[in-house]
Amino acid sequence: RAIYALSQFSVEVANEVTANEARVNAMEVDIDREVSGIIARRQPTARDLRLLIAVSKTTANLERVGDEAAKM
Repeated sequence: RAIYALSQFSVEVANEVTANEARVNAMEVDIDREVSGIIARRQPTARDLRLLIAVSKTTANLERVGDEAAKM
């Protein structure tokens, strides 16, 4: 959407990208909080812990993608 906003000079789509980036930030915080809670309460096994760490790293990277889209 950010590239579309740039190529079409669309302020509306650019505002949409900015709003979506704020939602992505909030979701990343929520997911990180949930992952931390699961680790603390359930003491996952090694396999489950690897999955939780992968989810945590993936959401952090997706949040960075949102940041870069908003910068455009």
